[in-house]
Amino acid sequence: MYKIILLLLFSLPVHANEFTTSNSSIIDITQTGTGLSLSDDGLANVPIGFDFVFGNQTYNNITIAMNGFMTFDSVSTFNSNVSRRRNYLAEQFPSTGYNQSIKPLHSDFIRRTSGNQSPYYQTFGNTADTNQYFVVMWDNVSEYSNGRKSTFEVILYETTNDIKFLYEEVNIDQHNANIGLQYSMTDYV
Repeated sequence: MYKIILLLLFSLPVHANEFTTSNSSIIDITQTGTGLSLSDDGLANVPIGFDFVFGNQTYNNITIAMNGFMTFDSVSTFNSNVSRRRNYLAEQFPSTGYNQSIKPLHSDFIRRTSGNQSPYYQTFGNTADTNQYFVVMWDNVSEYSNGRKSTFEVILYETTNDIKFLYEEVNIDQHNANIGLQYSMTDYV
């Protein structure tokens, strides 16, 4: 079992996004958020609830993957760039086909617990305000090859376009994992 005890803070020189990781408490949205109940290697495109600038482009939807990453490509565009059979592979950066992607913990995950609807998502704040934030939580997901659980989340902030990764517990021992942002094949963190 691995616990993330890491706090990184840095600004990306080319883009306005600030990326941080932390082991501070996650926001539990299992009771209030929308559960996607994604299947093995599944994807779903959902609304963010506000405009979010990633790199030099503005988005209001994001595709969430069971395998611990998100992309601003639509499901059909992403599937044409990355074979569905291999979206579980956490390739070394830069990862072919993963442009415009946010990877809080990209690995090979599935839901094993009855009633678990991971991943979950929820937008907080009022649409009239400019301080909304969007949370995606992978709750008690298992690495494909074992039953050990991991819980983590990513938060996108409207006004600042900052991105925060939070980790409660991480249990990966059979697959590679990637954490970071990829704007393009030449621009990633």
